[in-house]
Amino acid sequence: MFDQHMLVWFLSGETKIVQADATYICGKGDIFLIPRNQLATIINYPKDGEPHKTVVMHLSLETLTDFYAGKHINPQPKNSPKIFVSIITRSWKVAWHRLFPIST
Repeated sequence: MFDQHMLVWFLSGETKIVQADATYICGKGDIFLIPRNQLATIINYPKDGEPHKTVVMHLSLETLTDFYAGKHINPQPKNSPKIFVSIITRSWKVAWHRLFPIST
């Protein structure tokens, strides 16, 4: 369980994310978002002779509040609270807008 939302981008290796109702495998080039306060087991391991490496952006509530101040947001809640995985390669802009939609 994490105190802040985390946006994770894989550089190498692989990660297995296990929840009560789902399991996800993410690898090189993938991007995924782990919402705060969600239970999960995360297993990192090397793959194809490369060590596990990621870049992680911690998104605090203060940072998100400041970023979205003055923007019109149309939230779309999920049926159950769990990790939202967005496996997107090559397009950081598409990944960002899928994870954080903004209505203008």
